[in-house]
Amino acid sequence: MCPRTSPIVLSIISSKQALLFLSLLNLTRSINYFIEPSSMEQARQPSRYRPTLAVEALDLLLKTGNKLKVLQHLTKAEQRRAADAVEVLKIVQTAPKRKKYKIFLYTLLEHYGPHMVLLCTLALGQAKVVDMKQDERAALMDLIKNCNELDDPILRAIAINHRVPKRVEDNAKYLAELASQNGPHLDAESETGRDIPVTSRGRQIQFMFSKAPADHIPLLGNPILSAIQSSRHWKTERGLGEPTTDCLTTMIPEDENEDISITMWVGQRAGLQLLEMLKLQPTWSPLLGHLSPLPRGLQGQ
Repeated sequence: MCPRTSPIVLSIISSKQALLFLSLLNLTRSINYFIEPSSMEQARQPSRYRPTLAVEALDLLLKTGNKLKVLQHLTKAEQRRAADAVEVLKIVQTAPKRKKYKIFLYTLLEHYGPHMVLLCTLALGQAKVVDMKQDERAALMDLIKNCNELDDPILRAIAINHRVPKRVEDNAKYLAELASQNGPHLDAESETGRDIPVTSRGRQIQFMFSKAPADHIPLLGNPILSAIQSSRHWKTERGLGEPTTDCLTTMIPEDENEDISITMWVGQRAGLQLLEMLKLQPTWSPLLGHLSPLPRGLQGQ
């Protein structure tokens, strides 16, 4: 017969085994605590792929701007990124992400100047800009507009030194390419299309004129005079005491049979009033390309 074990001895053995099991369990929990963060900590950690918020993007712009003000030069990697941004502005983009990035840079150049193109290129780059939600990109534009710290002559000079155009119209080569690829659409059957001679040199720009004496602008008469004088560019020039203005730019093609192009910078509201007064119709969009003219019955409505 097998010897019997008393209930007291079984109780002692079971208690020891239970204590050993609990000790091992606590040790395992302690190891896991140090190896893996808790679910609460994981929730607090930002996601690697979370789109950048407008306030975060502004903070990156400010940090990049402050660094550039001190160093006043770009690293080789930054120079490559700046050159890429200039190329994006110059060349017609077909890839969806590249298009979105170009429109963003174009808007910065048009409204805030070359330094903002450079800062956004260095601080954000295409990936962050494209991944941002549309309302966040719009919010970033508003933040930039109200941030005087970003509007700095040192930053502007660095951007221009790295071939970022001062404004959209300054890049004559880009404008010539844009005109040749996206110019006003002419119907081959229309009288206008038959009357314009096709030349070998086309719209290649030979000269570009600007720097008109500011006191000569009134010769244009109203309402164009009022429209120019209401522009932010005009007000900035006058505030700096500039004797000339770039609000009026003329480009003369090499071919004498081609027309001269005159570009004016006018205030937003006054410009829209001019469009309404002259009943201009949309013909091209960077997103949609050529736009079909409105039916005759809808024009002027």
